[in-house]
Amino acid sequence: MAHILIADDDKITRQLLKTRLLRRGHSVEEAKDGKEAVETAKKDKPDIVVLDITMPVMNGIDALKILKSEESTKGIDVLIATNIRQDLSSYADTLKLAQDVVKKYENSPDDIVRRVEEILGAKDFF
Repeated sequence: MAHILIADDDKITRQLLKTRLLRRGHSVEEAKDGKEAVETAKKDKPDIVVLDITMPVMNGIDALKILKSEESTKGIDVLIATNIRQDLSSYADTLKLAQDVVKKYENSPDDIVRRVEEILGAKDFF
């Protein structure tokens, strides 16, 4: 199964996703901010990062830019999962670096897990 990094400053969101992913047989790591997400991704090379945008220390947009610009992490898939309700067009160029963007307020944790597995499945991971 896959090795997944969940980067979100909301502990409940991390726990909801982690519980569902573990039940599906995946290994899961957590990061509470963008800086920790980048450091963990560089060290542990997850198959995919589920990345929130609004986080302390380093936001998800900056973390995504770093992940996709560095040789050691640019091949890691990224799913942006955000609660931002305003227009994201100002981030459009950067968000294109991710495999997809989902809005947490429109998708259940199960929906997000399905999207993670769809992205991984598209690369014949399973």
